[in-house]
Amino acid sequence: MQHRPLLFTTTALLLTSTAMAADAQPDVKPGLWETTTTTTMLSDQFNMPPMTQTTTECVTAEDIDKGQAFLEDNDSCEVIEKEVREDGMDVSMSCDQGEGGSITMNSSMTFDGDSMNGIITGTMQGPMGDMDMKIELSGKRLGDC
Repeated sequence: MQHRPLLFTTTALLLTSTAMAADAQPDVKPGLWETTTTTTMLSDQFNMPPMTQTTTECVTAEDIDKGQAFLEDNDSCEVIEKEVREDGMDVSMSCDQGEGGSITMNSSMTFDGDSMNGIITGTMQGPMGDMDMKIELSGKRLGDC
């Protein structure tokens, strides 16, 4: 089972929502970023062991200004509530996962120029029943691209 697109969707939506906030711009510096995520999935039917993944990506000033830092947007998600600050953001959202599935998520991230940390919790609802997820993420700027 591949959960990478879910994380990408979540992070992209979080950072894309910052572009919608006129007064707040996250404290994220352009450059080469390394991001580590640990995803845990739990359900009544089975539990998956935590999965950790590390990626690197060049984030430009234009990406940050457009709200496209780190990942691409996903049209299947709707922001329910958001609070964007220079030092972080809190976002609640709902996404259609296709084939009768959906996910609701609550996210809290902090930014400090050269680093970021966050946690995303949510419930996936699908044909096999509900599954709770937790994604812990951290990122650091490695230098120029």
